[in-house]
Amino acid sequence: MLVLGSSAFAQTQKFTMAEAVNGLRSNLAVKNISQFSWSNDGKSYIQAVKGGYLVTDLKTNKQDTLVSLTQLNKNLAENKLKAVPQIKFISNSNGYFNSNGKMVWVEKSGSDWKTKTSAEVDKDASNVKVFGDNQTFAFTVKNNLFVSKNGKTIAVTNDSDENILNGAANVHRNEFGIDTGIFPAPNSESVAFYRMDQTMVADYPVIDWSVTPAVSHNIKYPMAGQTSHQVTLGVFNMKTQATTFLKIDGEKDQYLTAVTWSPDSKYIFVGVLNRGQNHMKMNQYDAATGNLVKTLFEETSDKYVEPQHPLTFFPNSNTEFIWQSQRTGYNHLFHYSLEKGLVAQITKGDWLVTEILGFNEKKKEIYFTSTKETPLEKHLYRINWTNFKMQKLDAAEGVHTGVLSSDGNYLYDSYSNADTPRVVNVINTNTLKTNNLLTAENTLKNYQRPEIKNVNLKADDGNSFIWKDHSSDEF
Repeated sequence: MLVLGSSAFAQTQKFTMAEAVNGLRSNLAVKNISQFSWSNDGKSYIQAVKGGYLVTDLKTNKQDTLVSLTQLNKNLAENKLKAVPQIKFISNSNGYFNSNGKMVWVEKSGSDWKTKTSAEVDKDASNVKVFGDNQTFAFTVKNNLFVSKNGKTIAVTNDSDENILNGAANVHRNEFGIDTGIFPAPNSESVAFYRMDQTMVADYPVIDWSVTPAVSHNIKYPMAGQTSHQVTLGVFNMKTQATTFLKIDGEKDQYLTAVTWSPDSKYIFVGVLNRGQNHMKMNQYDAATGNLVKTLFEETSDKYVEPQHPLTFFPNSNTEFIWQSQRTGYNHLFHYSLEKGLVAQITKGDWLVTEILGFNEKKKEIYFTSTKETPLEKHLYRINWTNFKMQKLDAAEGVHTGVLSSDGNYLYDSYSNADTPRVVNVINTNTLKTNNLLTAENTLKNYQRPEIKNVNLKADDGNSFIWKDHSSDEF
C-alpha cells in the first residue's frame, strides 16, 4: 500500500512555475545525443559530451575521447575556453570553431591537438560562412561583405549607404527557403552573394519596449502594394579580387531564389521568380562573365509557384541534378539533365518529400524523409533513381529525422511520438539492422498533464484537417 500510494502521488506531481515555463530546457530536458556527426569515412560517429568529444567505432562500438577541453586549452595562448566549443569536424583529425571573435582551426598531432587562429572576425560580424576548403570564410559587418583567407581579410563590398545590404540572409524576407546571402563556390575560389537595395522602401516604425523609456526604431518594410526592394547577385573572384554581377533580366523587384553552384564552379543557377509569384525561370549563368547561358525550364501556376530548395546534383556529376517542385500539388523529386532537360519524375503520390538526406552512389539510391504514411508523421525512405523502387527504412510511428553517412551505408534515425520522448538508432542501410544508441526516459511521466487528442474536422469543401484538443480535469 505504501508503494502504491507513493506511485499515485508521483503521478500527480504539479509543475513549479519554473518547470512550466522552462522545464524542458532545464531539469526536465529530454536526453539527447549532442552535436552528432558522421566521420568523413562513414566508419564512426562523433558526439559532444561534457569536457570534450567522443568518437565511436560502428563495428566494435568502441568509444574513445576524440578531443578534450584540456587538450584545446593547452594550445590556446590566451582566451582559454570555459566550455567545449561547437567544433565542425572535417575529419577525425581536424576541424574548426569560432571563439571570441576568432576562427580557430584544430588539427591532431600524435596524441595531442594543435590550434591555429586565423584573422580575427570583427566584433560586429554576422552571417559567417566557411568555404569548402575549410580555410576560407566570409562574413558581413553591418551592410558589407568580407572574406578572410590565410589570415588576410579582404573587403568585398564598400557600400556607405546602410540600406544597401551585401551578403545578408534576410533577402526577400527569407521566403522561398532563403536562409543565407553568401554562396561559396565548391572550389573556394569565388563567392556569390546577394546585394539588396532597399533605399526605395518606405520606413516602418518598430517600438522597443524592453527599455525605459521605449525607443522607436525605423526598419525598411515593403507594405502590400508599395515599392519593394531590388536584389542582384554578385560573384567575387578571390584571385582577381573583382566582382561580376549576373546579367539577370526581368522586373527590378523580382525574386532570385534557389541559388546553386555547379560542382565544377563554372556556372550559377538561379530561380528567377516574378513579383506575382506565378512564373519562374530556372536560369544558368556563366560565373566568370555573368552572362545567361540558357533557361533550363520554366514553372507556371494560376495560383503561385513556390521554389523552396536549391538544385541537388547527383554524386560526381556536373550535369545531372534533382529539382524539388510542387508542380503536381505535392513536393516531389524531378531528375533533370543540363543536356536533355527533364529525365524523369522520381517520386510520385499525394504526399510530400520533406528533405533530401543524401545518396548511396554505388546503389543509385536517394535517401529522404516524407509524409507518405500520414501528414502527422515523417518517415525515412530510399528510392533507386533508375528503377524508382522505393522502401521505407524505419518501423516506429512518429516524426523521424535522419543523418546519412557520406557513403550512404549508415543512417542516423532520431524519432519521437506521443508515447516516446526520443529514441535514436543507427540503421545499417545494407542489412537494415538497427543499433540503438539512446532511449530517453519520459521526464514528465510523474507530472499532471492535460489529455491530448487528435480530432479530424471536415471543411465545407470536404477536405479534412487536424485539430489538437488539450483537455484535462486538473487544468
